[in-house]
Parts: sequence; C-alpha cells; structure tokens
Amino acid sequence: MRREKSRFTITFCSITLAGAAFAASASAAGCTRETLTKLADTYVKAQTDGKSSMVPLAKGAYYGENDVAMDIAKGVLAGPVKIDFTRSFYDTTQCAAFAEVVAATDPHPYVILTRMEASEDGKVSKMESVVTKQGDWLFGADKYLGFSKGENWGEIPKDKRDTRAAIQAAADAYLDNWGNPDIQVPHGTPCARLEGSAYTGTRDPAAQACTMAKFPQPLNVTNRRYVIDETVGAVVIFHNFPFLDAGLPRDPGTPSGQMFRVEGGKNRYIHELTVCTTPNCGRGAGRGGPGAGKGKGLIINRPFPAGSGRKEILGVFRDVLVPAAERFKPQLVMTSAGFDSRAGDPLGQFTLTDQDFADLTDVVVEIARQHAGGRLVSVLEGGYALDGLPRAVGAHLARLTAPRVA
Repeated sequence: MRREKSRFTITFCSITLAGAAFAASASAAGCTRETLTKLADTYVKAQTDGKSSMVPLAKGAYYGENDVAMDIAKGVLAGPVKIDFTRSFYDTTQCAAFAEVVAATDPHPYVILTRMEASEDGKVSKMESVVTKQGDWLFGADKYLGFSKGENWGEIPKDKRDTRAAIQAAADAYLDNWGNPDIQVPHGTPCARLEGSAYTGTRDPAAQACTMAKFPQPLNVTNRRYVIDETVGAVVIFHNFPFLDAGLPRDPGTPSGQMFRVEGGKNRYIHELTVCTTPNCGRGAGRGGPGAGKGKGLIINRPFPAGSGRKEILGVFRDVLVPAAERFKPQLVMTSAGFDSRAGDPLGQFTLTDQDFADLTDVVVEIARQHAGGRLVSVLEGGYALDGLPRAVGAHLARLTAPRVA
C-alpha cells in the first residue's frame, strides 16, 4: 500500500508593520484660508454624497487616485461614502488644501488622503488621492479612526509655531533617514506613529516611539508633493514608497501619503498610508481561511496585533501549533524563517528577541523530532533590521543544530 507523504509548513515571519517642495506660485499671493476651507468642505460633502460634480474643477484639471490619472466621475467619488471623521489642512503659500477622510463604518471601509492645488477663485487645478482599503498595507479603518481621533492636531499659539521650513525639514529628515540611516531625525518625546492600523503610542503614550530601524539600502523616497499648514504644525507628503510592495519593482515604489504634526521643530505624530498591488504588499499571508476540500481545517492563521511579543506568539506556538501537529502528525516540517517580527525591524511592529526566536525554534524542532523523525527544512525569509538580523538568524541556527537527547 502506497503511503502518501505529508508535510507541515510553519511560518513565523509575522509582520504588522514601521525632494523639493512644491514651489509657491505667483497666483498663491491672493489665496486665503477661507477659500481653501470651503474647497476642503466641498470635497468632503461631495464624497459623502457621491457627487463628483460638486468639486469645482478648473478647465484641464488633473484628477488621479493612487498615482493613476482618471475621470473624477469614475473614481471613489462616484459613489456615496459614510464618513466618520475628517481632518483638513490649508496651505496658503501653495494655495493647496488637504483632507484626511476615514470611513470605518461604510460597507466598504476606506481611509483616504486627498491633496488639492487651487486657484485664487477656488477652482481645483490638480487633485490627487491616496485611497486605501482592505488589502492595503496594515489597513484597518476602525483602528485608524480611534487612534487618529484621539490625537491633538489643534491650532498652535502664534508665538509657538514653527516656520514653514522647520516643519518641512522635520518631515523630510524622517523620509531621508530611510535612505541614509546616519541622518538624525528630530523626534520629540512623546512621539507616536500610526501606520495603517498599527499604532506605536499604545504601550507608553509618553515615549518617543517614532524611530524606524534601518531599511535595506539603497533606498530613495521620490516624487514628494507637500501641503504645509503652519497654524497646526502640519505637513503632508505624498510620495512613492520604494521597496515595500513585493509586487512592484523596487523603484520608484508604491503610492504613499504621510502626515506629520511638528511641535517645537520635532515630530509629535506621524501617519502613514500605503497602497499595495497585492494583499498587504505581498508581505504577509493575512488572515486567510481554514482551507478547502481535503485541506479543510488544516490551515491555521493567527494574526497578532502590533506590539505583540514573546507571551502572545510563543503562547500560540505551544498552545495551538503543538496540538495541531499532534493531530496531523507530519512526516516533514518546513519553516519559513522570517525575522521581521524582531524588535526594531522597520517592517514589523513586534517585540521578539533573539532568545524568543531560539525558543520558537525549539518548539518547531520538537515537533519534527516527535512526528517526522527529525526531518526539518528551514528557509530564510524576511528580516530588515540589518544590525539585528544576523543575531536572530544565529540564535535560530544554534537551536536547529544543537544536539538533542533522544
């Protein structure tokens, strides 16, 4: 009787996620906050009602979503969206308005960042949106809504406001640091970063939690477009995020938008929304399902929230993975050994240490010993904190090759 081979694949790569300014035109001299406020309010109303014709486009105006030019009547404005929260900024130097739109309770949740360049009479000459939805990087409109609403982006007293140049410099330093880790980024204390649905300010709201670990080099954040509002210390940068989306060439990258709140020349809040061509930019299995057909019930996905560490992840290995292996009895164990869940990784939001990876490896090795005669294959996957990656891999390899008592 022929015996069918079986294998058991384990992935413990768990990731949450981590130019020149638009020149002021001569026509901006007569631009007012009242004009820009009316424009932003009109846009939000148009999106709420699903009436793109409400937006006062100038003749020959550009409209685009996620860096793709299109007819405004065929984009997200084509249908009504239930908006739960908005926040707007006004740049009278450029005559540009910006709106953050969160639609968490809409049947099709969105988080949208929209940038509009206007003439003195309030007509839009250029309108571009970063439209994120399910499947985009760390998307979660409900969590984004809660975190964003809880922050203070209110007006700053005149005598405490930063200059336009200082506000832009703080934000640019953050993006420049991605390509040159030696660049110092002026983060304040506290500082919190909201990346999709992942928020770094939950564990210790008083901490500086905005520092990113090193990205693989070279990396250059290009195509930056700005909206700067000195009254609230805000700068918005639309740009291309290189490297992140596994479904695209490394450069120029995928459409992304970031918001910065700068206080005293230092970053206080950072928001980031990034579009993906493949679910979660091809950097995570997502929630998945239990499988189908003969494989039904044989797929186990356990997503972890940002900030998870040893207790949560090792607990699932021991309490869920081990019993599953006991039921399945694999003849071969394969691990997708990723280390972007290591503390400090720029794509992760987790806190695993090198010792934690060693202990996770022990669980996997024991499964292979118990059920597969020790047959185990480990394939190196992600890991982007280059200073810590070798230590994590070393801890994993040490346990893989350690002598075992039969």
